[in-house]
This record gives sequence, structure tokens and C-alpha cells, in this order.
Amino acid sequence: MGLFDRYMARAILAATALVLLVILFLDAFFGFLGEGKYVARYADYSYWHAIGYVMLRVPGKAMEFMPAITLIGALLGLGTLASNSELTAMRAAGLSKGRIVWGGMKTGLIIALAVALLGEYVAPQSDLKAAAFRAQAQGRAITSELRDFWLKNGDEFVYIKRAEPDKRLRGVRIFQVQEGELKRLLKAASAQHTASGWRLNQVREYRFEDDAVSRKVIGQMTKSQLVDVDLFEVAQLSPENMRLLELDNYIAYLDDNRLEATLYRKAFWKKVTAPLSILVMLLLAMPFIFANRRSGNAGARLVIGILFGMSYYIISSLIENLGQVYGVPVLLGAFTPIVAFTGLGFWLLKRSEG
Repeated sequence: MGLFDRYMARAILAATALVLLVILFLDAFFGFLGEGKYVARYADYSYWHAIGYVMLRVPGKAMEFMPAITLIGALLGLGTLASNSELTAMRAAGLSKGRIVWGGMKTGLIIALAVALLGEYVAPQSDLKAAAFRAQAQGRAITSELRDFWLKNGDEFVYIKRAEPDKRLRGVRIFQVQEGELKRLLKAASAQHTASGWRLNQVREYRFEDDAVSRKVIGQMTKSQLVDVDLFEVAQLSPENMRLLELDNYIAYLDDNRLEATLYRKAFWKKVTAPLSILVMLLLAMPFIFANRRSGNAGARLVIGILFGMSYYIISSLIENLGQVYGVPVLLGAFTPIVAFTGLGFWLLKRSEG
């Protein structure tokens, strides 16, 4: 980056960081208040646990809010430069409108890269740890990870090797303990959640009586309770918590077995388009800094810019929902808002002054 690019980057990043802190603080505050009902419900769940849970969810919330935060940050940062006539000085020094826009978009690329890394490596794992932390603090689980995790169900301790996205469990071990002694062990190669409960496959039963151990091959059995459905959301590998390569491989697996893969395709393209939405939001902010800089309309420009950002989210959600109803291809639904608002941004730039 040249001197001009670094100067614009500092203005945009500083304003964006400030907006990020304010938005995350407000979200964490209201999230903390919302945890009050669980503090009242669970004796072991304190407000300190609630704070820990809310803090663990911060990366995921930052990922969710980042496009809107970037739009507001760019409006504030570049708006300050324009209000101080610094952009006018840049134009007088020979910088074209296109050069100024490109300088701002370079900063957008930095933010987009950060969002991509956050969404791929930090936010999913942080959300999983947050859910596991709250479940453990509430006494509903011992530990919980994507693989090799333990759950407690009455007098049974359940070990699960792996939880898959379709609510299928691999490598299930059920230890039944009475008065501190192991009485029964069930080993199942897999378990599938059905309407009647959990269906265990390739089951072997071990009973421990005095000094003898008896073994029995059951084959298949159904347990009404194994993993609480709400708690299962903590353990399962949901599409949002999968990396791009994992999503791509799992989509290929579903396609090969002629299974429904729409949910995972949506998650895949949502991850792909998340960094692109950052660039779209930054592009939408650019026309407003070239508008007439009368002091009386600064607030109006900020409100209009925010409305554009809200419109992007509304239209994206609308297309996504209509796609589920009318069978619109996932790829088309994912990129239509980006293409449409990119065109709108260039059209507004062309109409802006200067």
C-alpha cells in the first residue's frame, strides 16, 4: 500500500473498530440479560457462567455483524475525511474518483480476508465451545466436542466417538452405573435419531455381576433417551460449524448417495459470499462520500447508507426463503444480492458528484 492507501485504511479501520466494539458490547449486554432465565432455572449456572458463555460467542457475533459494521465504519471514517476537506485535497492533488474508490476497496479486501479466516477457523469452534460450556455449567453435560465427547443421562454415562450432521452418532458406549459400580455396558457401532427414539446398530451388551462378565450380541435396539435433542445441537457437526473443505466433501457424499444436500450447499455458499458482502457494503458507502458535504445532511447520509445495508440483508433473506419454496438454485440465490447491490453501488458512484 502507498501512503494514500494507508491513510484511507487507518480512517476506515479505526472507525470500523469503534463501531465493532459498540455493536458487540450492546449485543453482549442484551445477551447477558437474556441468560438471566437460565441462571434462575439452573442452580449451578451463575452470572459468571453467563458472562463466559456470552464472551465465547463474540467471534460468531462479529462474523454475523461484520458486513453492516463495515458499511457504518466506512461511512463514518470516509465521511470524516470528506467533512474535513481531506478528500477534496486529494482530488486537487490529482487523485481520481476511481483511485480513491480503489484505495478504499483495498481496505475492504483486508477486512474480507479477516472475516474469511474468522469464519473458517475461529467462529465455528468458538460457538461450539460456548454451547458446550453452558451445557456443562448447567449440569447437562460433562464435556462436549465434535469428537470423543461424554454426556450424562441419569445413571448412564454416554461416550460418543463422533457426531455427524444428520444426527447420526458413531462409536457409542453406554455405561450404566449403580451405587458407584459399573453394572452394564452397551457398545454400538452407530446410532440414528428416529421418531421413536435412538436406534442403536450392531449392539453388544456386557453385564458385570460379582466376578463374572457376560457378553451378548443384540444387533439392534431402540432407546427412548440417549442424547437430549436440545443438547445434541451442542455435539452435532452442524453445517455452520463445518469448514469449506468439510462441507464440500460432505456435499459430495450426499450427492453420491442421492441424499438431500441443500442445507449444506447453502452453508457452503454462505461462507463463500460472506467476505464478498464486505466488499459490497464498502462499495455502497463510497457514493455518499462524494455527495455534497453540507454539514446539515451528514446524519441523513448515514441513515440512508444504513438503510441500504438493511435492504441487502432483507433481500438476501427473502431470496433464500423463496428459493426454498420455489426451488431456486442455491448458487443463484447466494450471488443475486451481491451482483444486484454491486451494480447499484457502481450506478450510485456514477451519479455522485465529483
